[in-house]
Amino acid sequence: MLWDVMKSHPIIKTAGALSYILVLGSSPALQAGIQHISASPKSAKGGIEPMESIPAPRECDGCVEPGFYLTASLLYLHSYNSEENDYRGEWDAGARGSVGWASPSGLLFELTGFRHETDFTSDLGAALGNLEFYYVDLTVGDSIQCGEFCLSYSGGIRYGGNEFSENRAGVVDVSEFDGIGPVIAIGASVSLTEHIGLYATLRQSLLFGEDVFEDGLGGRFPTDTLTGITEIGVGAQCNFGLGGIDAFLRAGVEGQYWLEDGGNIGLFGGVLSVGSHF
Repeated sequence: MLWDVMKSHPIIKTAGALSYILVLGSSPALQAGIQHISASPKSAKGGIEPMESIPAPRECDGCVEPGFYLTASLLYLHSYNSEENDYRGEWDAGARGSVGWASPSGLLFELTGFRHETDFTSDLGAALGNLEFYYVDLTVGDSIQCGEFCLSYSGGIRYGGNEFSENRAGVVDVSEFDGIGPVIAIGASVSLTEHIGLYATLRQSLLFGEDVFEDGLGGRFPTDTLTGITEIGVGAQCNFGLGGIDAFLRAGVEGQYWLEDGGNIGLFGGVLSVGSHF
């Protein structure tokens, strides 16, 4: 009874409220918050200015301006084969060329062709052989450039194949493959100075088709098979102007891996490319 009367007295109620405010005001978290507010910059009107906003991420543009572009490459490659006994490849030249168009929307439409032919010996020189590789790509892609870094990516369809012939004491065995399938390509470059940079490329394809083996004695044996092709290139790039046309020169190394029905052939060497945009 007495406590109920005291709680209802105005003086007791006021003292209790003041005690609660003092306890709350001694809280470290509340004090830190008050100090933060008091330290915040104030506007001319005395109010607290809003915190500075975080800058929005920089938008990226395409690497290639709208228009046509061309690239021509000379490759000097050596062949390798882990399936043939005492295989000895040779250094021979190959070629690759591309023509493309960059649309105003940024899409890249490109046609690329490649061909390389080389000779080899095996079985301690008892067999003389010839290798031929070729493909044609039709791709659609896009590109992104942020600062000094450029990335391009594309996908499409590839028609290609290879031919393997071997002469043993006048008997020539021939294996020829032709196929079609998907291809993807990724390219990246970074500028080190205004004119000098580095680049890297990757192409991967899967070709589905028919391999025909002729044993040189009249036998012909067709087989449905699969070929996987991997191409990796790295090197340096020099950008320059050529009569008002943007151009570049690349020098690097390239490796290719052709895997077919358990067999495998590798190509490795140097590549020199020149390209322009107009």
